[in-house]
Amino acid sequence: MVKLNGLGNGCQILTQIRDIDGKRAWMHALKPKAGEEHVAEADIDAYIRRSIERDRDVWAIEIEDKTLNNPFEGDIIG
Repeated sequence: MVKLNGLGNGCQILTQIRDIDGKRAWMHALKPKAGEEHVAEADIDAYIRRSIERDRDVWAIEIEDKTLNNPFEGDIIG
């Protein structure tokens, strides 16, 4: 999974999936709460901790980018 840290511009957590054609894509693992623009960083960190507790093979990469740009190949489809 990829944690995008906007350095004050919010955060996102993406998980890798495959689209209907089998191509690499990304999906938001958490959506913002009603009335909020971004997911709280504490909520993302808790999600990552829970994921690692369930599966020790999970990798979480944090990218700091004010534009919240995912540098990895694949569209965000969900």
